[in-house]
Order: sequence, then structure tokens, then C-alpha cells
Amino acid sequence: MTTLEAIPTVRSAVVVHAAALHLPVTVLTSRARRCRRVLVWAVAAILLVNCGFAMVLEHGPPRLRDPEYGKRISCIQSRVATSPSRQLVVVIGSSRTAMGIRPDAYEAEFGSPHAPLLMNASRVGAGPILQLLTLRRLLADGVKPDRVLLEYWPPLLRGDGIYREELRIDTTRLTMMDEPVIRGYFADPELTLGRIQQARVVPLYSYRRRVLDQWLPDWLPHSEQTRAAWKSIDEWGWLPGRESATQRERDGVRPAVASFYVPLYATYEVTPIADRALRDCLDVCKSHGIAVSLMTMPEASWFDTMKTAQAVQIADAHLAKLIADTGVNMIDGRTWATDDDLPDGFHLTRNGAASFTRKLGKVVLGN
Repeated sequence: MTTLEAIPTVRSAVVVHAAALHLPVTVLTSRARRCRRVLVWAVAAILLVNCGFAMVLEHGPPRLRDPEYGKRISCIQSRVATSPSRQLVVVIGSSRTAMGIRPDAYEAEFGSPHAPLLMNASRVGAGPILQLLTLRRLLADGVKPDRVLLEYWPPLLRGDGIYREELRIDTTRLTMMDEPVIRGYFADPELTLGRIQQARVVPLYSYRRRVLDQWLPDWLPHSEQTRAAWKSIDEWGWLPGRESATQRERDGVRPAVASFYVPLYATYEVTPIADRALRDCLDVCKSHGIAVSLMTMPEASWFDTMKTAQAVQIADAHLAKLIADTGVNMIDGRTWATDDDLPDGFHLTRNGAASFTRKLGKVVLGN
């Protein structure tokens, strides 16, 4: 049946349907047209909102896509704007430095118009790859530190199997601006870049959890919330850790810590990809005229019992070679805290972070 032949049939169907509803044919036809218009406008509105949201994700505040980085970059930019004459020192590391470097304690002790400005840009779960990504983002966002303090911790330099750093990086936090790092360090960069491109097609759906997590967290299951990594970040970029822990609480976490780190150290190696990412961090700093120091954080005395002699030897040899190859400066803070300030063996309490940062401040100031 041709289109012209079908028209009478359609009209007949409308007439019959209208008769069944006891409505004039013109009323039913008018309603059908209104429904079509509403549907068209609804689809257009959804497409328009998606396009607008995609533009905001790409060019708007970083916090929308990556709240942990977004909060910190906003803090740094704000502090630099209010103290443009102060040299900027930025800490880039994992949750250990995020919780352990407390710039407000430094500021209270050493802050002055002539003292360096200390800020924390660490990321939970960060190893050398995420450190490199953070450093590149800071520079792209117009923040050029005068000095970078880069965390060095042997467990973060193991990047094979279940310890691959890529597995700890949520791809919804990444953008096409991160492509160089993705291509250089991800096992399947095309897959990751494809996911980013796919998410840009329907951003309202792809980033719904990120939006809900920031503004309507109760709508998400607790397992899908990431607020613990960024909600409490203060205006200096510091993520407060625990207030304190009793001896019983400290003893209670040891089995869980051991279940992860004993196997890690039992077959320990510094994987080439982690070593390369760390060296690239140093190279990026050098190419931009940024002074850089490696920094180690404290560990509880009982944490050493999980390390094999061979693992310690491998880690020490790697660090020595890295220093010999690059001439990078080293700040050794491994003994700057007591076991009481390290509830799980490697994350500092709030008071422990303040004490550690005051000691670090003397190094930053060259005293």
C-alpha cells in the first residue's frame, strides 16, 4: 500500500476511534498533534540540556567532574591570588600526604608575607601515575609551583597485577586533557579514551553518580559515595584524618593492613611503568623550572615487620639509583612521628599531621 493509499485508511481509523470516544474527529487530531509537539520539545530539551552539561563538564569548574582535585585547585588558586608575592610550595602524593601535610599548622608557625606558601594537592590512592596527572593538571590550570614536594613510598611503586595504579583511577574523573597520561600509562588507552568519549554523548546519565554524590548524597548507596575523599578538605587542601586511636584500636587494624601489605612485600618489585611515571614527574618539574624534592612519610615501627629483607633492599637500591640519575633532593620524614600518631601504621592523626608539618616547615624554609 502506498502512502497516498494509506491516508484514507488512517482517516477512517481516526473517525472510528473518535466515534468510540464520542469525540469529534478534529478534537482527537488536535490532541495527537499536541502530543507530538510535546514529545518533540521534550526530546529537544533533553538534547539541549545534555549538550549544555557536556560543555560545563569540559570547560566549567573541575569540581563537577573531579571534586577531590576541583576543591584543591580552587583553594590553591584562591591562596595564590591573595598572596601573589609568596613562593608556592605544593605537596603531591597519596592519602598519606593528603592527611599528613597540614598547611594551616605550617602557616600558624611560619606564615608571613615573605615565607613560602604551602599547599596540599595530594590525591587519595595516588601513585606516580596520578601524581603525574595532578602535576600536569595544575600546570594546565595556570598554577606553576616554585617547588613541588613529591611523595616517595615503595608500595606505590609496585604497579603490576592487583597493584596496578590504573585500577584505582575512576575513569569518570578523567578528561581528554588527560590523554597523554592515559596513552602513556594505561594498559588499554583506547578503551579508556573510548569510555570518556562515550560518556560525553549522554553526560547526564554517565555522571549522574558524581552529581548526586555532591548535592544529593543520600540518594546514593553508601558504597557508591566518594565524599570521604574530598568532603572534609580544608581551604589549604588538607584532608583531616582520625583524631586519635587507642592501643586496642591500633592493634585491631593490623590484620587488615597485613592482609594487603605482606603479600605486596613478599614478591616486591619496582615495576618499570611506576618508575617511568615517577621519573616523568621529575622531568616535567625540570622542564618548567620547578624545584622538586622527594619526600618520605612516617611509618609505625610494627609496619616494618611486614617487609622482607629483599623488598627493603630493592626499594633502597631504587631510591639510590633515582637520586644518582636525577640529582633530586630527598626529605626523609620516616621517623618524624611516633606509633601513637599512626593508627593504621602509615596515616597520621590530626595532631600528628600538625607536628609533622611543623618539622617539614623548617625544611621548606631551609632551617
